[in-house]
Amino acid sequence: MLGESAPLPEAIPRLAADALNQLRSALEHALYAEVEHLSERGLEPEEAKGIELPVAKDEQALREWARHRRRRSLPVLHLDGVLGRRIEELQAYGDTSHPLRVLAEHTNLSKHRMPAAAALRMGAIMADYHVPGLVIAGEYEDDSPLAVGDVLASVPQGVLVPLSVWPKIGIRRPHTGQWIVLLHELRVLEEWVRTEAIPRLIVGSTDVVPLPPHLDITQGYGDFREAYAGAKGMPAAEREQLRIRAKVVRQDLPSVFHQKVPEALPGVVQAFIAGLPDSDCVELINRYQ
Repeated sequence: MLGESAPLPEAIPRLAADALNQLRSALEHALYAEVEHLSERGLEPEEAKGIELPVAKDEQALREWARHRRRRSLPVLHLDGVLGRRIEELQAYGDTSHPLRVLAEHTNLSKHRMPAAAALRMGAIMADYHVPGLVIAGEYEDDSPLAVGDVLASVPQGVLVPLSVWPKIGIRRPHTGQWIVLLHELRVLEEWVRTEAIPRLIVGSTDVVPLPPHLDITQGYGDFREAYAGAKGMPAAEREQLRIRAKVVRQDLPSVFHQKVPEALPGVVQAFIAGLPDSDCVELINRYQ
């Protein structure tokens, strides 16, 4: 049975929804700024309401979007205009796995109907060794998330077998019902917005230096150039994986130090490890192993 556990914290779907909405907002903000830039003027209130990145089901739907009365006075958004052509290049049309379609479906759900649908699902269960009668549940392939009380493994009464349980937090795509590992979904969408969608909207090409993904938003910046110069190059998904790896490594490093430097005081070693950045922890364990 699944041991002491609890439902998935509400912070997970809500923070996931917030990240998705921020990605959608980044597209909309970039589009709005580019409309003003190319139009060489501020927008009228009615025009401003028409600035949105469409997710059209087909070419005809996109043409109807471009002909809307709110966009008639903005030639840059017409399909033969500069931005109109760039917007058309980003369209997913019938591709349900296209990043623009996936992002739109997630954000439409979280903004208008309910928080993102996230749940704990089972990845893999591995026994340290096999014993007769051991039965391990397979990875969940249906639409049901893992629940407290689900049987993960069973053995004959009185038999103890150490297990490694690898859960995964998934997010459900609203339009297909498909469960995707949450971290993977966010990584793919963040990378597409940053390296493909925004560059194409702004310069009409992806052949540019990618925008840096990591800006410390807990501090203020004098202007855009200062913020850009201070941004770092490791995306959030990679930083999270590094953090998880480092947490495991920090448990193993004391024994490694003891083997290499037996005279080192345990308290000194623990303090040293605690002060190491995550990347240095992983580098150390890789070096010694």
